[in-house]
Parts: sequence; structure tokens; C-alpha cells
Amino acid sequence: MCIRDSINAEYGEARAMAEAEGTSTKPGVMVLQQASALLEKTMLDEFLVLARDLVRIKECQPDMSGTAVDLFLIALTRTHDRAAHADGLLQHPDLQQWLTTPLVQVCLHDHAARLDKIRNAVNLRDPSHVLMIRAQSLLSYIVGDYESVRTGYEILLNAGPGDELKQECVLMMSLACCHLADYRRAVQINPMLNSAWELLKPCADEAFAARRHRMEQEAGDRGLAEWGDQVVSQTEALTIVCLSNGASFGGLDPMVYNDTTVYVGVRGSAKIQPVTEPPAETVREAIVPLCTNPGNYYHSFVELGALLVAWQELDEAPCSGPIYICAASEQAYGHISAVLSQFLPEEVVTEIRFVSHHVHADKLWVLDKGLEQPAVSVWDAIQPTEAALLRLRERTRPQAPKLMVVDATQDGAGAGPRRLVYAARRKTLRGFGEDGALVQALQEWCAEHGVEYAECEGKRPIHEQRELYGTALVIFGVHGSGLCNIMWAPDDCMLVEIPMKNMCNLIFLNQTQTLGMQHRFVPGWDCVYHRHLPDPTPDQIQALIHTLPSTTHKPSSD
Repeated sequence: MCIRDSINAEYGEARAMAEAEGTSTKPGVMVLQQASALLEKTMLDEFLVLARDLVRIKECQPDMSGTAVDLFLIALTRTHDRAAHADGLLQHPDLQQWLTTPLVQVCLHDHAARLDKIRNAVNLRDPSHVLMIRAQSLLSYIVGDYESVRTGYEILLNAGPGDELKQECVLMMSLACCHLADYRRAVQINPMLNSAWELLKPCADEAFAARRHRMEQEAGDRGLAEWGDQVVSQTEALTIVCLSNGASFGGLDPMVYNDTTVYVGVRGSAKIQPVTEPPAETVREAIVPLCTNPGNYYHSFVELGALLVAWQELDEAPCSGPIYICAASEQAYGHISAVLSQFLPEEVVTEIRFVSHHVHADKLWVLDKGLEQPAVSVWDAIQPTEAALLRLRERTRPQAPKLMVVDATQDGAGAGPRRLVYAARRKTLRGFGEDGALVQALQEWCAEHGVEYAECEGKRPIHEQRELYGTALVIFGVHGSGLCNIMWAPDDCMLVEIPMKNMCNLIFLNQTQTLGMQHRFVPGWDCVYHRHLPDPTPDQIQALIHTLPSTTHKPSSD
């Protein structure tokens, strides 16, 4: 969900408006233009120095025109969007730091005061009124106030705007509806909104068409292509491609491209980014695995892990060169290495090169998904094939631990306890604010069934998570990357999931079915991808308890 394209034309129009007002040489306007330029160049340290210069800001404040203020605030939203998008986030962690600087605070107060004056007398023939509402709506978007985004752009759309503004209104209203979980309304407004189809009807033809439309639009002059005759090896677990004439790669997906083409490959999906400058590095030869944001636990463990295990198990790999993994930060590098080291040889993990910039390879090898049936859902792009997942499972399967197969009072109990592991999410997207009553009910169920209660928010070291989930009889949680820890669990473990709204993303159901493990959804309870969960109700907790296995006894071998 990217807002850059929606405000490019508007930004240029508004700058021309400011110059027409004759205010561009006033000190206050010049400060705002300087701050806007620093933001546009992503010179954030320099921007913060200027934005915190309280003496200068106080001196210049009287000369800050309303148009210049709104332009600056729009530049702030553009920069936030660019920075957050690069890290695969909806909201950048530095946003609050920016918003609390004296310069931004002065502009926010000025903007709010002017907006309040016109609130009941909006004149959409006045360009300054239009700019004000646009700025307010874009600010609302980056702070997550999507209802205000929808309201602001609805006001503009109902006024019968020109084609460019109408296009912006349609995009931003549909994005806001998507964030508000009104997916049906989102696709009514914008039938080509890929992200809404993913969450409404991911198996529909319209969903695949919207994804293709997004990629074609983002690719621009570059065409989209599959691998064709550049495939040198293909099995059910892995496809290996050789781009012998060279290619570049970069970004969190990553994008593999040359001057004329962006490759969508077997996955059929790519997150395409504008390429404004040559790659920062050129190497002779490289291997790059196609994997969605590997800084995310699910993608690094299941998607990336399955590719690398399949590659590492080849009797004679046709490709050579170092493996490059695109990630956003050194923190992500450490996280990915810790995950991969649980099931890959140390010499493989230590040779991986992590990059956050684009790289050109004179000869590029690509590791892509294996050969399988045509995709049923647009979510299939991020799931390994069954063959690849089963190979990963063999690497992660618990080493026949001595665990209780019945409750602790039964004869024949093993040395270690079995556990119900709550994959907790708190005060985050798809997380609870307060789950005390839920935890108490789970603990009571465990006491009744001779099972230990444990919980994991994903903050433990990876090897500790592996040990904990390796004792699980039941794993329970809201749809999220923590549920892929079913890979560490014994074969008799059951996964109990609070699913996504509309049952739109079934990756964990598919995963357990492939592995021959049990899976249940909690009836009447779901979550919304971009929102926090309301605190559990007594009825929901009761539905969960009824969904858990009625006994911990393992069936008799007789």
C-alpha cells in the first residue's frame, strides 16, 4: 500500500501555487522548503537538526505561509511512506520522533487552526482548501487514522474533481477502506486494489488480475517475464535459474531485473520498486533466493528456509557463488542467521552475504519455488511447495524426545512434560491489549489435562523457541508468523488458530495438512490483518476451550 504515486502531481502543482503567491523568498517559507528538500533526499539526520532548531523556527514562524506549511507536511508523509515501505512496515519507528520536533509541531498547529476555520465552509474551487484537505488526509494515513482519510477524500471526490485528483481520491479512499477491513467497499471503489482482493477473495480471478495490474503499473517501461529457457534445473522442491547475461536484484522481495524486464518467475509475484540509480555494487557471480521480506519470521523460517534446504540437499548444485539475502538492517541480518543456523550447516550460514542495497551480478543464479500445480490463491506465492516443506520438516523434526504421551498421572509417562504453548501477540497488529482472562482459561484447561502451560511472544532466542515448541501438544494463537513454529513440534501436536477475516489466508492450515498434523480454527472468532484485536469475550474464550482437544491421551497402539 504505497501513497507515493497519489501525491506526485499534486506536490508539483502546490509548489507552483506557492511561487505564484510570491512567498517563496520569505524566511519562513525558505525554512520549510529547505526542510522539504532534506526530506525528499532522505537526509534525515540533517532534517532533524533543522527541525529541532527552536530559535530559528521561532524567528521564521510569522513568515510561514499556509501553502508552504501544507507542502512541507506532504513532504513529510512522502518521506515516511518511502522509509516505511523500504523496511516492509506500515509505520516507520522514527515517525513519532519526527512529529514531536518543534518545526513539525508548529506546522501541525498552524494546519489544524486553518482547517478549523474552513471546516464548515469548504470551497473546493479554492486550491488552498483542496491542498489543506489533502495534507490532512495524508497525515491521517501515516498515523493510522483511516476513518479521517476516507472522510477527507470522500469530500474531495463528491465535489467532482479533475481526473488527476479523482485518481488520487479513488486510491486513497480504497486504501483507507482496506485498512478499516471494509474490503468489499474497497474493491467497489477501486477494482484493481490488489491488497483488498488478497483479504477478501484471494482465490478469485479478480485477485490475480489485480496483482498482475499492480505489477505492470509498477514495472512501467519494463515488461514482466517468467524464466523461460533460463531454467537450468527444476524439481518439485526448487527451480534454479541462470541469468548468464547478468541481472540486478534488490529490495525486500527481492526484485530481479535488467534494463527491459522484471522477472516474476515461478512465484508469479514481485514487489516492484522504482530504480532511480545504478546498483551500488557489481559482482562477478551471485546466488539470490526469491523470498518475501526475510526479516519476517515466517518468511525467513518457512519460505527462505525451504529454498535453502532444497538447494543445500542437491547432490550436485549447478550454481556457484555467494548467496545474497536482501534485508533492511543489521538487526534483521542477525535474526535471519539465527533462524537459518537451526537447520543449515554453519559453513553455509556464515558465507551468506546480507545487503540492503541493489546489486548487479554479471552472472546471476536465482533460487525460486519448485514446480507445482497452478496457484489457487494469490497467497500461494509465499508458500513453499509441498516437497520443499517436507524437506524442511525433516531438518526441523524433533529428535524423538522423551515426552509424556499421556497425562502425568498415567503409567508409561516419559521424562519430559507436554505443553500447551500460547503464541502470544500483545499490543501489536492482530494482538490483544489485555488477555488475562484468556490466559487464566488456558491455564485451567492445562491443569485439568495434565499439560504444562507455556507462552512465547517471539522475543526468546530462536534455539529456546525450538526447544519450547518441541514439547508442544497444542499450539494456540492468532494468525501470525509465530504459528510457523509448528515446524519444531512433534507429529501429534495440534495447531489451534484464530484465523484471518474471510478465511483469506490459509497458509498454516495448508502447512499442517502437508505435514500430516492436526489443525483447528476457533469458530466464530477471527482477526483483521491491519488492526489490533478486541479483548477476548467470555463467549470467544469458551469457544476456544471447546476447540482444544478433549483429551491428551495418545490412542492405544492396539
